[in-house]
Amino acid sequence: MQFPTVPPRWHFAVDIADYASIVVLDSEHVNPSIGGSADTQTAWLEGVLADRVDVPNVFVAYHVAAYPVTRSFTGATARRIRDVWHPLFDGAGNVSLAFEMHDHAYGESHWIRGGQVVADGAGIKYLGAGHMGTIHDRSFWNPATTWYLKDAYGYRAKRAESGVAHPDDGVRFDLTGGGTRHIWIVELSADERRVHSFMMNGTDRVAFTY
Repeated sequence: MQFPTVPPRWHFAVDIADYASIVVLDSEHVNPSIGGSADTQTAWLEGVLADRVDVPNVFVAYHVAAYPVTRSFTGATARRIRDVWHPLFDGAGNVSLAFEMHDHAYGESHWIRGGQVVADGAGIKYLGAGHMGTIHDRSFWNPATTWYLKDAYGYRAKRAESGVAHPDDGVRFDLTGGGTRHIWIVELSADERRVHSFMMNGTDRVAFTY
């Protein structure tokens, strides 16, 4: 994700009154390596989260997926995001949804905190993996054998990166090549948050509240 701002920068926050903030981060497309000696973005992120401790809904968005749907879980940038940024998300207390991109597929993680699956609503959900972007015929990790994925969808299911096999491995799901495109809608009210994902054909794939 890259959006020009004034003054120019590739990471920024958008505040919606006093009830929500969207923090957009750059996953090493323009900014230096996350956690490296020249990384000023992470210190900025710490300050942004500290300044918004009283905002009930803080959402984060960045491009390279830390919990990927098609790419390797052990990728260098994904590991740095999990090691450096995710503890800040976990510690903030008001970050519940993170929107990831890059994989051109559909993905929904379990609730995760501290790198482990936790009870519903007790962690952060990592959503997205492609949204309405360009369609690619990419195989996706089978959620039945990928510990962090609750749901995934794309061109074809593939065997888990761990090597654990499943009957769905190799099965083609997105028969037209266009069914993976989707949007996420988040509705905020005083006492709950409602999240929906809608596919290109209008079907509601998942809906949950927390």
